Amino acid sequence: IHGHSCNSTVIYACQQTGLPSVPAGSSIPTSGSSLIAVNVPDPQLESLLKVRAAIDPGDVLSGWNREAGYDGGYCGWRGVVCGPGTKEVIQLKIWTGEGIEGLQGTLPTAVALRDLANLTTLIVWQQPRVHGTLPNDWSTLTQLQIIEISNASLSGSVP
Repeated sequence: IHGHSCNSTVIYACQQTGLPSVPAGSSIPTSGSSLIAVNVPDPQLESLLKVRAAIDPGDVLSGWNREAGYDGGYCGWRGVVCGPGTKEVIQLKIWTGEGIEGLQGTLPTAVALRDLANLTTLIVWQQPRVHGTLPNDWSTLTQLQIIEISNASLSGSVP
């Protein structure tokens, strides 16, 4: 049991008959109890995986996976920028300058991006096989301030 700590993805909880639950950050009893790990979904990780599913059928973003993304690990993914000292995604830079080439598919709707609550910048450059129309529902992403698209097969206007 020693060495385990709580984070946003895995919470360690104790099961002990007749005792109240242990609040997050509290000491974990070591006698008469059993330790279980409970996975708690990370909404930002889920959103990023939806983006990958929409534009990466060829496994270009193979590093964008659930295991690598746990506990804010997505902040180290190519093309993902988190705020300084946080695990909050603020930018997606999907372009060759980040070493990302060969994506294809259509951009995800706002539903896929909604849990990236601090996403202010979305860049899609030099991805000619990313195609379709810019999703109209992106207008609901009020925190998104900068959308840069270049050399992609997209049509429509920025909502």
